[in-house]
This record gives sequence, C-alpha cells and structure tokens, in this order.
Amino acid sequence: MEENIFGQFGDPQKLYFGGDMNAAIALSGQVAGRIDAIRPIAEIIGETVEEFSKTIDRLSKG
Repeated sequence: MEENIFGQFGDPQKLYFGGDMNAAIALSGQVAGRIDAIRPIAEIIGETVEEFSKTIDRLSKG
C-alpha cells in the first residue's frame, strides 16, 4: 500500500485555526512571491482604504 504523503503535513486545522505552529507545515503558496517589502500595518490599511474610496467614487460616477 502506498504511503499518503499528505499525512506528513500534520494537522493543518490546528495550525491555521488554532495557531499551533508546531502542528503542521505552514504552506504560504504562490502569494509569497508577491511580497516585496515589509511595511507597517497602518500604512497597508491606509493604502487599502484610500484605494477602496477611489474605486467607490469611480464606480458611482458610472
């Protein structure tokens, strides 16, 4: 019988929903390649809110 390789990942439920970093391998996916800077969260949220407001204004004008 073949071994199930996914068993080596541990328990992702405990990792992602319980915060137990030792429960499983944390998979970051392809998005990790898009991270190009470490920025303060206030800056990221401010930029997101600004982009949201601009988008809403643009969409409301038709």
